[in-house]
Amino acid sequence: MTVYRNEVLNRDRFISRSPATVLDAEPLERGAPEVSAVQRTIAVRLWDLPIRLFHWSLVIAVLVAIVSAKVGGEWMRLHGQAGVAVVGLLIFRLIWGVVGSKSARFIHFIPSVSSVRSYLRGQWQGRGHNPLGALAVLSLLGLLLLQAIGGLFTDDEISFTGPLAHFLESETAVQLTGWHHQLSNVVIALLLLHIAAIFVYRFFKKKNLVKAMISGHEHLPLEQALQIPEEVPVRTWVLVLSLVFTVVLTYWIGTGLALPNTESANISTPATKESAPPPAW
Repeated sequence: MTVYRNEVLNRDRFISRSPATVLDAEPLERGAPEVSAVQRTIAVRLWDLPIRLFHWSLVIAVLVAIVSAKVGGEWMRLHGQAGVAVVGLLIFRLIWGVVGSKSARFIHFIPSVSSVRSYLRGQWQGRGHNPLGALAVLSLLGLLLLQAIGGLFTDDEISFTGPLAHFLESETAVQLTGWHHQLSNVVIALLLLHIAAIFVYRFFKKKNLVKAMISGHEHLPLEQALQIPEEVPVRTWVLVLSLVFTVVLTYWIGTGLALPNTESANISTPATKESAPPPAW
């Protein structure tokens, strides 16, 4: 049975502050979880719901974009829609990386030089992505953002024109399309490397990263889990405003940054035709 950290913390009224004494404590209420010496870890919240939804939505959008691009033809319209979706998801991730939960914020996510050194020496102790894993994820997100934004300006002159291609000269848009195709190979390579790392953690380090991204929890030793400070939840209105801003901006980008109709303000008087010469009679 999985025991969650908050269930253990609810019994602080009758246990000592020493985490080790939790192993011998009796539950205060009937049905409270037993924590025995056999059970060495408890589940601790790591990834919040918005991050998990972002992650799996991004997986689907990128997969659709790759498959539709390989098929081509009429599927290029779906490719463009998937690309706009990727842009929107990354916009939300940028916002949530500033105002979201502690584990989602870039200030806690971007590794320092000292943390990388500690990890390479085998001395790093932390939660979530290790320093090298965090660098890999940031690189992948940055590459996806570059690829998706570049796709907005592409024009293959056959079956697809990006919603922002009209801002560029035709030759520039065509050249950007070539770069977009070449960069897609780098994206696929990084995605395969990311998947390989997940398998390494699963079968060699016995750490299920996929399960953690689904449930939002990771399992930590009891002593370490009880020392983690309580996280202040993000207010609902912050999430709502972030979503509304993301949806509006993404829709505006997808429609080609169209501005409100101002033709009435710029109506010019039609040029008067030159009067015809008078008849000769």
